[in-house]
Amino acid sequence: MNFGKSLKGISRSLQVWSNFFKGIRPKSNFQDFRSPQAPNYHLLEHWACHPKSESKVFFKPEDTPDSDLKVEHAVDTFFVYPTTFFGNFNWNAPLDHLQSKQLVDDVVIPSQASVFNTSTTLFAPRYRQATFYSFLSGGNNAKKALDFAYEDVKNAFEFYLKNYNNGKPFILAGHSQGSILGLRLLEDYVEGKALYKQLIAAYLPGYKIPAHKFDIEFKSIKAGEHKDMIHCILAWDAFLDQRPNFSFLDNALTWVTEKDGSKSWKKRIGIKVWGCNPLSWTTNQEQVEKTQVSVSAQFRKNKFLQWLDLSDNEQTGITLTGLNPPSEHAITVQRKEDGLIYIQKPKDRLLNIGLLPGGNYHVHDYNLFYMSIKKNVHNRIKNYFETYPDMKLHVKP
Repeated sequence: MNFGKSLKGISRSLQVWSNFFKGIRPKSNFQDFRSPQAPNYHLLEHWACHPKSESKVFFKPEDTPDSDLKVEHAVDTFFVYPTTFFGNFNWNAPLDHLQSKQLVDDVVIPSQASVFNTSTTLFAPRYRQATFYSFLSGGNNAKKALDFAYEDVKNAFEFYLKNYNNGKPFILAGHSQGSILGLRLLEDYVEGKALYKQLIAAYLPGYKIPAHKFDIEFKSIKAGEHKDMIHCILAWDAFLDQRPNFSFLDNALTWVTEKDGSKSWKKRIGIKVWGCNPLSWTTNQEQVEKTQVSVSAQFRKNKFLQWLDLSDNEQTGITLTGLNPPSEHAITVQRKEDGLIYIQKPKDRLLNIGLLPGGNYHVHDYNLFYMSIKKNVHNRIKNYFETYPDMKLHVKP
């Protein structure tokens, strides 16, 4: 290896990201901005995904039969989408912000939430998400922005429970910002509560779940350690198996409970991470290799998109038009002692687009393991109804 050339490449990459970070930094403190208009969850337009409105959640990979994965009983998925707001004009996104809304509707919903479409009915609320810069600063402004976003997600979840759930079992899912906010929902509404019985599982990748949560916050909800387990959390963070991965630069916040019971945002750097392998659904360190698991997206684009383009209000010019068939190339995954999962570079070039520094495959946490997740959702639902036959609901069409 030419280390000099490699170091120059890393230096150039870091400079690009440094410029990007500076460009998306909000121009004022949180309290100096006017709060965007609040969502009204009575309105279908304030749901990115809802059974009574059109969306791209019904996309499925080409050449994949789904009849064998259909579930006879009513199950919902409450999905909290990841960060798509990179604006510097506020700490939280307006609901009608063109760029962030398009990324949710045309990229996130069809490429991530769609993995649950065969087995469940999807609900995904729009919310005033914290800007991407909130995960870079780790300061008081970021804490306030994340609390602000959580209020919307909490209100949406309460609205869903009151108006749509009707006692059905459900899956909680998200990615990135959606995962950390989803984790708070579990703490506030599910752990130690009657709703626990209805929780099949929580799929919350892309946000380095602190391992200590299963010693402090979660007693009844467990860490997922095998493929059929229910009432559990599943999480993973995918990195290229290389060094360095720049985890030591992590400045993001995580929600923690102290021994005295108080809760607060704290920087997650140095906190031990928990995660599972989304191919084996275990926590051992065995390397697993599978084919026909990864699914890449088909895009139509009007311009070449770069990270630096994501700091304005213009639409990206990119639309997801379909999902490719599962890749014939194997994806190789190993969960290591640090709780993260490490992969070999995918041969499908579309799965190497949009990487974060240090070989971080964050944007592909769902696509890399799409078919594995889809099958796993089916397996956990099947096990749930075998465990709770009284929960088999017959819902009128």
